[in-house]
Amino acid sequence: MKILLVSPYYLDSYKNHLTMGSAVKLAQNLSSLYQVKVLTTGRVLSHEVVNSNLEITSSPGLLIPD
Repeated sequence: MKILLVSPYYLDSYKNHLTMGSAVKLAQNLSSLYQVKVLTTGRVLSHEVVNSNLEITSSPGLLIPD
């Protein structure tokens, strides 16, 4: 099974390390059984392969005013 996890705060934008939030734990746990792709914002465009079942794609965020 392939899973797409969309989370605006998966990666810390300032310290360049994983934020140990529920999205991170969920992705790590699911990647032990399934292929997981994470789509997140707040950083420059990048693509990281954590392991064979976990990939993270980051892109700059877009703020739409009220």
